[in-house]
Amino acid sequence: MSEDISCAITPPNSPSVCDNLHDIDFNENDVLDTYLTFRWFCCLGEAKLAKFYSHNESYLNMGEENFISAVIHKKYLLQSTVTSCKEIVVLFGYPFDKGSAILFNCKLLFKMLRCKLMLLENASKLNNRVLGSAIGRTVNKDYNTTRRNCISLFLYIREYLLRLPDHPQYCWILKELFPILTEEILLLRLMLKHITNLPDYIINHAANSSGNKSTQPAYHLFHCHLDLRWLHTTTVLILANIRDKTDLPESEAADYGLTYSQKKCVNNSTVEHTISLLISDLVMLAIARFEKIEENDLIHKSLFTCSCVAELWILVQSLTDDLEAQGKSKSFWKCLNLILEDLLNSRNDSTIRHNCTILLRPATYTCSNPLTFSLNLIKHLAMLYNYKCRDPKSNFAMVETILKNLLNTNIQEIQLRINLSILDDILLKYWEPKTDTVVVLWEYFHKRFNSTFFIPGASLDSLEIMSKSALGLVSQVLSRLEGCSELKQNNLNSFQMFLKILGSHLRKTSSEEKHWKQLRGRIYSKLSAAKMTALSETGIYNFVSLFLTLAVSADMVEVTDKMQHFLGMITESNLDLGKRQIIWKSRLASIILLAEKGLDFSKILTPIIQEINVLVADLKNEHSLPLLRTFVEALQDILDCNDRITSSHCLLFGKWISRYLADCQCTDASRLLDIILIVINRLRNQLYDPFIADFQENLWNILAPYLRSKSCDDSIIYQTADIGFGLSILSLNTNNSHEHFKEMFNIFVLSETIDIRLTRRFLFQMIQNNMFPQSVINYNKFIIKAWIKCLTLSSDRNHTEVINLTNYVASLPSLLSERLMADKSDPLLHLFSIFANKYKNSQDTMTKIKLRDDVASLFEDMDRWMKPIVKMPKSQEQISRLYFVVGNMVHTIPFLLYVKSKPNSIIKMTLDVLLLPISAHNPEFKLHPFIITAVTSTLHFFIEGLIQLGPRQDPYISRTIRELITIYLPRCVGKPGSINASSAGSFSLVHSIKDDNETSKIVLETINIVMIKKKAKTPHMHCSQSLKFLSDILTLNCHDANVVTTLIKHSMDFVCDVVMFCEDGNMCKRQARDFTHKILNCDVVRLADQPGAEIMLVFSRLCREYLAFSSRQLFELFYDMLAHGPDLIARFMPILLNHVKEVENKRGVGYDRSLRMGVEKLELALKSVKN
Repeated sequence: MSEDISCAITPPNSPSVCDNLHDIDFNENDVLDTYLTFRWFCCLGEAKLAKFYSHNESYLNMGEENFISAVIHKKYLLQSTVTSCKEIVVLFGYPFDKGSAILFNCKLLFKMLRCKLMLLENASKLNNRVLGSAIGRTVNKDYNTTRRNCISLFLYIREYLLRLPDHPQYCWILKELFPILTEEILLLRLMLKHITNLPDYIINHAANSSGNKSTQPAYHLFHCHLDLRWLHTTTVLILANIRDKTDLPESEAADYGLTYSQKKCVNNSTVEHTISLLISDLVMLAIARFEKIEENDLIHKSLFTCSCVAELWILVQSLTDDLEAQGKSKSFWKCLNLILEDLLNSRNDSTIRHNCTILLRPATYTCSNPLTFSLNLIKHLAMLYNYKCRDPKSNFAMVETILKNLLNTNIQEIQLRINLSILDDILLKYWEPKTDTVVVLWEYFHKRFNSTFFIPGASLDSLEIMSKSALGLVSQVLSRLEGCSELKQNNLNSFQMFLKILGSHLRKTSSEEKHWKQLRGRIYSKLSAAKMTALSETGIYNFVSLFLTLAVSADMVEVTDKMQHFLGMITESNLDLGKRQIIWKSRLASIILLAEKGLDFSKILTPIIQEINVLVADLKNEHSLPLLRTFVEALQDILDCNDRITSSHCLLFGKWISRYLADCQCTDASRLLDIILIVINRLRNQLYDPFIADFQENLWNILAPYLRSKSCDDSIIYQTADIGFGLSILSLNTNNSHEHFKEMFNIFVLSETIDIRLTRRFLFQMIQNNMFPQSVINYNKFIIKAWIKCLTLSSDRNHTEVINLTNYVASLPSLLSERLMADKSDPLLHLFSIFANKYKNSQDTMTKIKLRDDVASLFEDMDRWMKPIVKMPKSQEQISRLYFVVGNMVHTIPFLLYVKSKPNSIIKMTLDVLLLPISAHNPEFKLHPFIITAVTSTLHFFIEGLIQLGPRQDPYISRTIRELITIYLPRCVGKPGSINASSAGSFSLVHSIKDDNETSKIVLETINIVMIKKKAKTPHMHCSQSLKFLSDILTLNCHDANVVTTLIKHSMDFVCDVVMFCEDGNMCKRQARDFTHKILNCDVVRLADQPGAEIMLVFSRLCREYLAFSSRQLFELFYDMLAHGPDLIARFMPILLNHVKEVENKRGVGYDRSLRMGVEKLELALKSVKN
């Protein structure tokens, strides 16, 4: 189609009157490239909200703004000169004479332009099928070229028109050209209509990141419309300027062509009307885009169809603002506002008549939400003013109009949030601040303090979470104003968004007091006593959030004072707990803010302390403890605001502390003591401040009674040791007084009832701070004794405090010539070894005596601090450790702890506390399970240590050993089959029976004498436990010939006695028989000589004792053993005959029939077993 039209065209001949027309010089070397280079819209895809970018070939990057300015200011830099040379211009693919093409071929060129537009439209409709297979691969190039041809015509016309006014000799051309050109431009504009008249599929596919390389005809058609609309507007501007520059009479100019106003002229009104139409079209494009965006995406998505639309808006802004500066047009915002007013007031008017020869703005604009759209459009256009850092121009009048209309409607929360997010960007990012807009918002929100601003149907997670602490309130306020992330901002409700806008506005205008004065007056005037009393819990929270926002953004002192004034209008005693907590948090938040700035907060604090004193007096009240916890939690935050303690801080800590600590839970006490400890540590760095001495004494008077009470309390609060040490050292530093230190040392180190963990912590603090007052006599000795106590009772020997304490003790001038090895796995046991070696290696009696006295001085008061622990066991680990250490002490150094016939020796006092209290002698007394467990694993230490002292020469030691075995063997072993029965190896004394040593002899002899009665039908009450004890020994050592021999030698005849005389059915008889069978079945009895020989001796002793008068029981015993040890019975038969003969001789008879029959039956039984 284009080829048919274009190929018939040849360069025209100029008329004779215009022979010099070709001499107009179009040499581009003489003009600025900025004005003549080709330019067009080149798409970068969807416009970005964060920052606008334009293509290198776009109008903006090619200097179009400078071109507009030059046209408006009539600074034409295109100079025409006569050079008698011809220039050729290529339009629509064909060469034309550049000097005369538009003059003589204007209608033809515009006709060709219209044809190209129609070609693009048809191609868009047919979706690339219009050119058919003949063109094929050139399709992509043709769309691009077609559009370039259309743009090139207008660019040529703009250049041509700008050259003519400088040469009077060419003025005749204007008279010829104006009517035709004006008419063609009008017709083209009528043909273009509104951009939104394009089909939806074209507008929807306008954005393309491939830019002008796109193969889609719809893309090129849309962008060609944008190009022509802009070029048409600038051409009209040039025509109007030429008319003004040439000073043509109005009557003459009236013949130049039709205008939109039915007057045949092109003037400033024409330009303004053309711009208005362009803005109107861009607004309709934005509406079309707005309608397709989901409500929740409005904040994140652009209203511009593509980047080229945004660029066209920027060009229109530059054009209108430059025209306004020259007084030739309204400002951009005024032009836009006229359209937005029509949009906001749209109504169907059937009386409007349309004229097809005149293009007007639509009578109505259809938009589902015109208010939100208008505000969002203003935001986008305000953002575009930031392009290349142009001076921002505001449009507050329209924004306030839109805002008032929004707030006067029954707007939903979700819509309000969206609009406030849009407004936030407008007010805080793009325009200079104006208080009136913020006032409009305040007028809306002050009526809705009690609202939750909740979106119906939303999850509960979207509700505002009231902070649990005063610092949390401050943090919430600051987080809204300082670097609020996009995710967090999306979770703000409308009231919080208002606070963000309010606070940011006040911060932005902090240098101009008038803004704060205006807002302050409007806010304070709306808050009456009636309004404050009517506030709900949510309302109080919103009120507090408002004032905290004002405090961090404006005058902090004034605002915090005013907040307390308004909250004072509410009678707090009548409120529920939730409301009271918010009010308390607000007061404490005010203190935190003032403390951060180093300002005095005593005015706010004083009434709070008075209320606290009331609360601690009635902690049973359901409100008291929660409010006090709120206050205590805020103490830490207040202290964190400043590194130093001020006189205001001193008011925080008063008499209420002692009452609170006495009645609160341990966790609450720990939290408060942590805070007090921070205060004490800071005071040590402010010793020379004038108020420190009084404040320190006040703290002592408050805390000392509490610390004294904690020395015997079951609940452990570790901070008490730190507080005690801190107060002591503070007293030393301020008053140089040792009294406080002495008292704390007595409480935490020397007290019998203090928990060892507190002692350990107190000593650790002393070591860490290198504070060792000389006022404590024998200080090193006390430290060593405390260390012994700590290691005796501390199950965790690898604890940092224990290790540091051990290292310190190791560095002290030792009582010994050898150094204590701090790196031993158990330094206390190592200390016992040092004592033992020192004693054994000493040859001098006096040296040994002195060593015994020194050791006794270290352990002399052990019984005092062991008593409360044994009396009220709290931990299995601690009890086991105590018995283990003391047992090892008795086992390792008994000779240093005991002197014969000396009363109150260390061993006696220790055993009386741990093992032999008066109550232990009562069989019915039940020992604590912790103690039973500890004794089970450590009793052997005590017995073996006592045996070293010679029990056969010392009645006390002998009696003590017997009591230990008698009392604890039954308890530790337990009856077979019972719950308390021990396993074979769990009782430590079992392992002490190794060979025929003194320990084995004494233990087994004691068992035989005390627990196994001879010839008793009813055995001893503890016989069963003793038999189980013996059986456990045999079970563990059945392959040890020495142990088996020891058992046979010292116990077997007693066990056999139980077998012979105990009633049938008794458990002890069964146990005794099992024991004898187990011995007879031991391999070592046959493999080694000694066990078998010892059995023969036992059998002989039994014969000598029972053969004469209890032969039946004796032969029954042998019969019972026959099945398990026939070889041993056979081995004993000759010996048995000798014993029979011996009995017969004593009786004076040669033959005792009963004894002989017993032997015969035994022989027969033996033969039957062998067979």
